[in-house]
Amino acid sequence: MLSPFPTVFDLIEFFHGDSGDYAVKDSILGFLVTEYQKGGRCHRLGAFFLVLFTPGIVRVYSMARKRALVLDPAEVLNQACLYLLETINGIPFEQNQSKVASHVLGRVKNLMRGWVNQRLKEEAAREDLLEEERHEPLPILEDGKDPVDIEDAARFLEIFLKAGVITETDKLIILGASLKRGSLREISGDSRAYQKMKKRRQRAISAMKLYLQKSRRLRALEEGLCEEEISLAEIVRDLLE
Repeated sequence: MLSPFPTVFDLIEFFHGDSGDYAVKDSILGFLVTEYQKGGRCHRLGAFFLVLFTPGIVRVYSMARKRALVLDPAEVLNQACLYLLETINGIPFEQNQSKVASHVLGRVKNLMRGWVNQRLKEEAAREDLLEEERHEPLPILEDGKDPVDIEDAARFLEIFLKAGVITETDKLIILGASLKRGSLREISGDSRAYQKMKKRRQRAISAMKLYLQKSRRLRALEEGLCEEEISLAEIVRDLLE
């Protein structure tokens, strides 16, 4: 069955083409799946399956992303690929079975649907914990000290704005809840806008933390100290001066 295809690329082109030789495709794919399930050296076929099923993976990925915009795209894609290989590795096949590819992708879609539902529940639960307090605390430089006021917070965020770490919109989103004296969910208006604002705020805060950590690392190198000997509060004070 494989002799008409000198290279793996010829075989992939045959599967991706408009050829109506469905019986031949089913026979070849069924054979390769059976070989893959033997394990050992045959598991090298995993890379081949990822390329072969790329159009199907893209469809599954798009379906999942439409239902879960809050999830990391890389995480969604990675999970779809994992489910594909897990399905191929464990799915039972009968001799001369038809529609092998559809059978595989059907299972992957069902698995991804369940995974997306679970991840959305986890995200909702995590968000409920974050929303237990109506107001997010403003930055505190040291334990026991009062939080800085709005003007100090704005001046603090201006550091990251000038450094190109965040944008003016990011700054306003981070300050928004404190200025309005409400939660981010309340000031966003609707659930879709809230999800977008929440993700943007998370990315901005993560970028700010990375910037502070990098600044601490550079200062430690300049002074010949360990990073642990320099607190982030010191870095913040230096940047504010």
